[in-house]
Amino acid sequence: MFKAILTALAVCCAAPSTSAAVQHSANGTPVSITPVGFAQGYPANSFIIEHTSSASFGFATIWCTNNESLGRIICDNTATGQLLLLQIGKGNTSPNTWPNNIQSIELDAANFPGFRPIIITNMNTKGDVGGIAAHRMFDTTIRGDVTGNMIFPLPFFGFDPNANGPGIENCTIEGDCFASIEVETQIITNLTVKGSFGAPSTPQHIYLSGARWIESSKFSEFHGNICTPIGGPISSTADVSFTTEFGGPGSFSGEIVIYRNDAWPIQPGELDFQGPMSGVVRQSLGLFAGFGSIKLPGAAQFSGQIILNDSDTQPYWSGPLTIGGVTITNFYTDTPAALGGGSIGVVPFALHEEACSPTPNQSFTASTAPS
Repeated sequence: MFKAILTALAVCCAAPSTSAAVQHSANGTPVSITPVGFAQGYPANSFIIEHTSSASFGFATIWCTNNESLGRIICDNTATGQLLLLQIGKGNTSPNTWPNNIQSIELDAANFPGFRPIIITNMNTKGDVGGIAAHRMFDTTIRGDVTGNMIFPLPFFGFDPNANGPGIENCTIEGDCFASIEVETQIITNLTVKGSFGAPSTPQHIYLSGARWIESSKFSEFHGNICTPIGGPISSTADVSFTTEFGGPGSFSGEIVIYRNDAWPIQPGELDFQGPMSGVVRQSLGLFAGFGSIKLPGAAQFSGQIILNDSDTQPYWSGPLTIGGVTITNFYTDTPAALGGGSIGVVPFALHEEACSPTPNQSFTASTAPS
């Protein structure tokens, strides 16, 4: 729906209201864009965007002449029941119009949480973004780092997350993400971070509500947690990979707390660790055939833990779990040392005899007893 609206607006947007290096336009009277700067107490190239008419949605575009940096972009939507859509840059094929850096994209206090949604669409940057607050963001490419938190608060009254789309959709961060992401009531789909998400000394987190999930997303390196804001299980991680595809290590440290591992509607999902895995996965349910799979790295790169049936309600492990491409089962005989120090278990846990020293029924003399 939103993409159809944007196509129509491409024809009807008014001419730019300023001839400055950083330009802007709006779709008529419902939206006003006010440039502000040092004289008003803002960084250079800052803007206040206001949408006031409940008669129609609003659309605002901000673009550059030669990759100028932007300051603060503050969005205020007082049009009850109407959308305010914000585009930055003139699309993927107009690189000169992309801002170099953006200090922040913010919601006015009245929109936090928002009963009048503000949606970022088709945003392109050449460099970094300091932080983002909106109700939804899609079709976005950030070609630098994200250094401030990304927050997507409660949508407006009557908003149906399933009908109106994910909180984050089709978004790529080509650099690092040194900030946490919080999506309160929607899902994340097709999020790619080609650099590192967090760092070992400064982990960052992805927070969703317990009924929502993250799907079809990739990270070159991840240090932090994926869970609810209080550390509980989100619905699922469906087709999420920690990948070497972009030249990163594909490593994971931290904790993933999920209810199950599939997509909605029920379709098998995959949780894929391609590099060193030193974190923990806690899955409330067991691992069922046809309801998702878990792939762990070989070559002794798995030093973490996989805990299935964390809720102690469904002690099953019939779904595929592989280490280095080799399928293992609940009765695997590999020692932790052979895996890299890691272990996999179903609650309630059973004794992993191969990890014992001495192993059960082993006989030895005093001179050969383990120390």
